[in-house]
Amino acid sequence: MPQRDFFEVLARGIDALRADVPLAYHRFQTQFGPLRASLTAGTDTRTLWLENYRLVLVNGVQAPAIEARFELDTIDRLLDGEMTLLDAVQADRLWIRGRPEHVERFFDAFATFVTGGMRSHAMQRLLQAFRGVRER
Repeated sequence: MPQRDFFEVLARGIDALRADVPLAYHRFQTQFGPLRASLTAGTDTRTLWLENYRLVLVNGVQAPAIEARFELDTIDRLLDGEMTLLDAVQADRLWIRGRPEHVERFFDAFATFVTGGMRSHAMQRLLQAFRGVRER
């Protein structure tokens, strides 16, 4: 099924991580769990946090500890290994604002999500469908 919405793919990817790679999900939950993040993917901004093992998404910016902005092709490059998070920040392809300890948690959670996602067949299918829809 084609996936057009980055945030839907993110939520389903976190569910896939929980089902397919529970140790990685537990680590992700420990790292990201205390945070509320506002992400802007292209022109779409949502605030998200984990609640009862599920990702909660609300439109707009709502009291986040972390704010991040990026274009969707940056996500492709990160997932393909063409760049690291640090590369993306230094190239102004990823903008992050927050207290240093929150930024560190965000980085760690993202790295765990990507690494765990490489072991999840369901997440790989989601990302492939998402990329395919955007390339049309």
